[in-house]
Amino acid sequence: MAKSLERIEACKLRKQGMSVKAIAKKLNVSSGSVSIWTRDIQLTSKQRNTLRSAQIAAGNKGRMMGTATNREKKMLRLQIARSEAIENIDRLSQNELFYAGLGLYWGEGVKANNSAMAISNTDARVIKVMMRWFTECFGIEKDRFMPRVFISDIHRDREDVIFKYWVKTLGIPREQFKKMIFLDKGKKIYENREVYYGVLALRVAKGSDIKYKILALIDRVAEVASKNKPV
Repeated sequence: MAKSLERIEACKLRKQGMSVKAIAKKLNVSSGSVSIWTRDIQLTSKQRNTLRSAQIAAGNKGRMMGTATNREKKMLRLQIARSEAIENIDRLSQNELFYAGLGLYWGEGVKANNSAMAISNTDARVIKVMMRWFTECFGIEKDRFMPRVFISDIHRDREDVIFKYWVKTLGIPREQFKKMIFLDKGKKIYENREVYYGVLALRVAKGSDIKYKILALIDRVAEVASKNKPV
């Protein structure tokens, strides 16, 4: 309960323009916790400028030293960068979505001619973008998606939790998911075990013809981009 109250107070103070470090000091909690609690809160331009000015002034006085201070500065820069990104990017046109998805498939999708069309990633945002891309740019119905999770055997006891996460995140019924694949434990140590949900491979049923089209488009983009300057 105490943590919930601290989270609420931290969000309230952040919305007022207070820095992460100042909030942490006031609530007697770590800056890391405050950063996580308030990471989705966007500051106004005036608030960002105020924090930036304060940061510069403190730096000139030699008071911003050490690892903790550098971390705070990094968090501030990330917050400012995110705010600027939100201001500059409002929405994607169909053409922009098409090329964004093509780039993602180029980097993360299955490209072997004898393999099914699929894309894999641990980042649910990538999978969600590609679901939209497949649907809007190629007319693929949602019931043709066949997701499958690959994860270390050390997470076997979390199977139900992992399924629930991906079902909720992607909006795909569990019945469409293929059997989860558990991999050898190996030597890797998962420090983020409770918030790790494996690699999601999103396969598209009967997608061979579309995959060939996508691969041809990737080849053409690579050919044109290597020769021509941007218009």
